[in-house]
Amino acid sequence: MIEFKDLDALMFYLDPSGTLAVHNSDTQGQEIRFSLGDRMPKLDPDMRLLAEEAFDPYAFSFSIQLPKAPLKAESTHPAITKRQEGNTVHFEGRMRDVIASETAPGMVISW
Repeated sequence: MIEFKDLDALMFYLDPSGTLAVHNSDTQGQEIRFSLGDRMPKLDPDMRLLAEEAFDPYAFSFSIQLPKAPLKAESTHPAITKRQEGNTVHFEGRMRDVIASETAPGMVISW
């Protein structure tokens, strides 16, 4: 597990360029948007099979503990599920399904 001292440190870790990981704060609350781009590369059937086999033993897991219950927590990827335990939101999925998809993973969390 990796911990960060503040949201700026987390955003910089996720995306030093500041384009794929964004934190917004206003009078309504705070929001984090994180994605891996617009889309994943298109794979031909042989490459898809190879990717599924190569990434089969791996999983994607991203959790964030918020200072209060989230107002919104969504995954924009069909292979990544969201679950919530109190103020903590977990995003999880099998890497074989994420890599073989043509949809780039993305998450939105607000509180």
